[in-house]
Amino acid sequence: MAIRIRTIFAENLRRIRKDKELSQEALADKAGAERAYIGLIERQKSSPTIDMVAKIAEALEIDPADLLKAAHKPKTK
Repeated sequence: MAIRIRTIFAENLRRIRKDKELSQEALADKAGAERAYIGLIERQKSSPTIDMVAKIAEALEIDPADLLKAAHKPKTK
């Protein structure tokens, strides 16, 4: 399950960051992190601490839970 959560977080982070038209560098500046660290998280090479999840969510102006919600894919027949 940990790997699945890492994937969900990474995909949500990248999608929300791009939707808000923020570069990795701009997000890192707002969250008090290094740009390379944001890249590592998005590539699933690193897992953020719960404190960093909160900082990233605050920088993105979203609820931290939004970064952990799995996308619901419609079932195909």
